[in-house]
Amino acid sequence: MDISLKVDRPGYPIGSNMDGAIKLINAYLEAFEQLSYPPDSKLNLWCRGSSGAILAGMFALKCKYECKICHVKKEKESSHNGNYQPYNSEGINIVIDDFVSYGHTITKIVEHIESITLYPFTQPYKMLDLHVLMVLDWEYAPKEVTDKFKHRIGKRI
Repeated sequence: MDISLKVDRPGYPIGSNMDGAIKLINAYLEAFEQLSYPPDSKLNLWCRGSSGAILAGMFALKCKYECKICHVKKEKESSHNGNYQPYNSEGINIVIDDFVSYGHTITKIVEHIESITLYPFTQPYKMLDLHVLMVLDWEYAPKEVTDKFKHRIGKRI
């Protein structure tokens, strides 16, 4: 299911344009509710870069579900726990960002998610499912990547 939004693109950088970011998050939340996930669902919010991390944090604070933020590091970027991202293996996987310029961010996040196997010693491998893509203007991302998602939220109308 594709859900289009009537929301302006927030200014860049996100951290300096919080009013626009709040409007975007509110639109994402309203659209996400249309997908009717069970109230006890757990969410993995996959993001990359500072804009994605800010939006994931805002979404997590405002939504009614238990969330884990899974920040996929850029090349040469690290954190206190290395490049490990805690995630819920039964969670709903959501990729969240503000907009797509060339599709590089979404592609890298999807590649990372697809590299995770839940049961690596069984055949065939159990992969994490891609549930929801929340990005304005996803048409700039490679179609072979965006088509992997069950739901896409954000293409402005």
